[in-house]
Amino acid sequence: MPRKRTEGLTDREAEIMAVLWQIGQASVEDIRQRLEGRPAASTVRSLLAIMAERGLVADDNTVYAKKYRPKLDQSQAQDSALRRVIDRLFSGSTEELLVRLIDEGAVDSAQLERLQKRLRERRDQSE
Repeated sequence: MPRKRTEGLTDREAEIMAVLWQIGQASVEDIRQRLEGRPAASTVRSLLAIMAERGLVADDNTVYAKKYRPKLDQSQAQDSALRRVIDRLFSGSTEELLVRLIDEGAVDSAQLERLQKRLRERRDQSE
């Protein structure tokens, strides 16, 4: 039975993308050395093949010691993941997410001040 395609990145794919976003281009071994638990090279190679098929990464078309680079922009991935969280867990309400972050203490007073400043600037720009 074929594996169901996941929308967005799996946890391991996100780890691989984080490595590629950080260093730009890397071989399987470069990536493997930076992953938690140091998975087998064949595992990393298989994941990279799947990710290439999905258009997330590209390789340099060499036969041996391929180098991979991200095709997916980090901010695009963040936007997509955040939108899925908001849609799935907060019924599409960004406000509910923000209230939850504030209520849980995930936003300290300095961060809250910066957010308020950005909101004021955004409001002033739209007027």
